[in-house]
Amino acid sequence: YNFWSPAAVLNGTVDFTPCFEDTVILWSTCAFLWVFAAGRFFFASADGATFIVKSPLYYLKLVFAAIAVCCSGADIGAVIYRYEQGHTVPHFYYTGSSVLFCTLIFACVLIEYERQHGVRSSGVLFHFWLFLVIYVGVRLRTWILIFTEPESTLQPGTPGREVFRFVVLCVFFAVVLVSFVLSMMKDRRPLYSIDTSQNPCPEMQAS
Repeated sequence: YNFWSPAAVLNGTVDFTPCFEDTVILWSTCAFLWVFAAGRFFFASADGATFIVKSPLYYLKLVFAAIAVCCSGADIGAVIYRYEQGHTVPHFYYTGSSVLFCTLIFACVLIEYERQHGVRSSGVLFHFWLFLVIYVGVRLRTWILIFTEPESTLQPGTPGREVFRFVVLCVFFAVVLVSFVLSMMKDRRPLYSIDTSQNPCPEMQAS
């Protein structure tokens, strides 16, 4: 896909390259969680709230985040398998998939950490899942175009017609979308809070 081609612009076929998707878009999404979660760790430990009793919503969030981890791991395994079969695999597939895998594990840890500190709804995770939906949506569109175009017209660096990775990507998109919806919902109230202010911060009760 030639992003700067005048013909592509006029024909309405401007697309990001797979390299741009799996580096700039993906790494920016993952960097957001790592950077802002650091501040979240500090504020969650300082707000004085105790843990939230495990609820069905908590289990749903954790289960779908774990499924996302499994999908990312399956994608890494598919990339390694393709390389062992003698195919040329660009390095950004390894790095991008590995960064995403570690970030999703970190998201699972953050879900549990915020529950233990009485966070009913996480703004950091909400935005992370939102950005991840955008990334996976863009990537899924690229893969759909790959499956609908003649293979001889594909430019170097684009993934081949790997059915397994495409299916994993479709499942991953559905899982991320559900995780995004779940992140909009607030959990139960914490057992108690040290903060006895008559005018508590509304953020703790927001969804």
